[in-house]
Amino acid sequence: MEGGQRERALAYLERYVSSHPDDDQARQVLEGQRGNTPAPPVRPPLPELQ
Repeated sequence: MEGGQRERALAYLERYVSSHPDDDQARQVLEGQRGNTPAPPVRPPLPELQ
């Protein structure tokens, strides 16, 4: 059932990252999947201090 699903997901993610270069979270997920290692958790941005 999974035949090719991972490859399709990676191709979609690569297209997304190439058209959204400022999306660090998507880039981290893509890099983690390319290396077959889990992507590190992404912390939400800290609120700005005023």
